[in-house]
Order: sequence, then structure tokens, then C-alpha cells
Amino acid sequence: MTTCEKEQQNSGIIRYDELRKLVNEDRVHLIDVRSNEEVKNSGKIGKATVIPVATINDALQLPEKEFTHRYGITKPSFDDDRLVFSCTAGVRCKTAWETARELGFTKSRYYEGSWREWAAKENLN
Repeated sequence: MTTCEKEQQNSGIIRYDELRKLVNEDRVHLIDVRSNEEVKNSGKIGKATVIPVATINDALQLPEKEFTHRYGITKPSFDDDRLVFSCTAGVRCKTAWETARELGFTKSRYYEGSWREWAAKENLN
């Protein structure tokens, strides 16, 4: 990992190139914190799981079995560095990331460019 990548990870930010690689390799726990309606209307990144930002605090505190039943994915562990949050433009996912960090998910990150950047770079507009 380069010095720049380490600094980005410490700041919580993941960039497009790194996220794209993780998505393509199916090595990311991507949580889209937009509403289901927003995701339905615009699309989502890879296999992102939708957990609206207003519910992220409660969701991340669910017991593992209930989390898996409700969202269809394994609950990320506290030290999971593959946990990434996204939204439309980076604001709500940063809020979700801050909440996750407060709950102990200290290696989680957020995609600052979020859907707008992803859709533009992937020609999905």
C-alpha cells in the first residue's frame, strides 16, 4: 500500500480506482445509504446493499443473525477494512461512516465521489 493510499484509508476515504477494483473482485461490503427509491431510480454500485442513512445506527447494532436476515448479507466485523459506504455525492455516506466509526467499525471507509462519480466514470448517465 502506498503512502497516499494509507493516508486515504486513515481519513476514511476510498477513491474510485480502488473501489472499482474491489467491486470487480467482489471483495467489498458496500452499503449504499440512499433510500430504496433513490437507488431504484438511478442504480447502484455493484452489489451494494441498501441501508438508508437514517437507519444505519440501528442496523449496525443488530445481532449478526438479524442483520443477515434483514439485509441478506453477513454483518461486517468491527475490523473489516472492506466495509465501504456510498450515497449520491458523498455527504450521507460520510455521516454513515462517522456513525460506524463511533460504533467501533474503525477500518470502515466511505466513497467520497459516490454514485455521481461512479456513474460518470462508468458511463451510466
